[in-house]
Amino acid sequence: MTVTLVFFLYLLGATLAGAGLCALTTALWPDLGGLAPHRVVNRLGLLLALAGLWWFLRAQGLGRAAALGLDLRDGAFWRRFGLGYLAGLAILGGLLGLLLALDLRHPTPWDAPWPKVLAQGLFGGLAVAAIEEVFFRGALMSAILRRGGGPLAAALWSSGLFALLHFLKPQPAGGCLTSVGAAFIGLLRNTPWDAFAALFVVGLFLAWTRLRSGHLAWALGLHAAWVLVIRIAHSTSDLTPGAPLGFLVSPYDGITGWLAAGWLLLLMGLAGMRRRPRPP
Repeated sequence: MTVTLVFFLYLLGATLAGAGLCALTTALWPDLGGLAPHRVVNRLGLLLALAGLWWFLRAQGLGRAAALGLDLRDGAFWRRFGLGYLAGLAILGGLLGLLLALDLRHPTPWDAPWPKVLAQGLFGGLAVAAIEEVFFRGALMSAILRRGGGPLAAALWSSGLFALLHFLKPQPAGGCLTSVGAAFIGLLRNTPWDAFAALFVVGLFLAWTRLRSGHLAWALGLHAAWVLVIRIAHSTSDLTPGAPLGFLVSPYDGITGWLAAGWLLLLMGLAGMRRRPRPP
């Protein structure tokens, strides 16, 4: 728990610093170029967190790529990443097929420029996967394991923080600094717990692949592919209003929810019967 708190405080500190910079910027540029203050805080916080990440990881004894489950010089790493990507397409493609078959989503005309949709899904997925997997399944899990936590603790705590931070974001609240406080209020009042549960299971699934394989290649490929499929799903289908089984999918993004959580737990259980996980 202590290690997870340190990682959380690092991100919170970056967000608070971003809020401070945002507040200073409004004194010189009151309208912030038309951007809402909470969006500016979110972007500045992310940039500051990325800028200081190497120093933070060094302070945690995780300054080497191998400590994060990364060995980019190993040709097998990229082969495993590719296999993970293909598996990710199949896994979330299967979930999307279930959502359509159960009439939880329905097809819509694809009126968005498909090259733009694919480019955003491909490159956005790679960026999101690189940032989140290195931080959660790479650094945080390694830090917990190195400080005596077992594989189960590493998986649970990293997955909990992963899910939490998807909903703990600066919210519209009038100003830069108040948007951070509103994030905590919004977390308590507005969190869709079905989506939270699904994202927690997503974290467990990715953590399990890290523990099972001893590296991040599979998790990176899976995560990047999932972002692509979600982007395509949002462009080609929509939630079905009043569906009898509508409680199985969350309005948070129209993909996550109880069905997604159950689907991943089922796949993890079936795959886990074949081989026991080993720590990285």
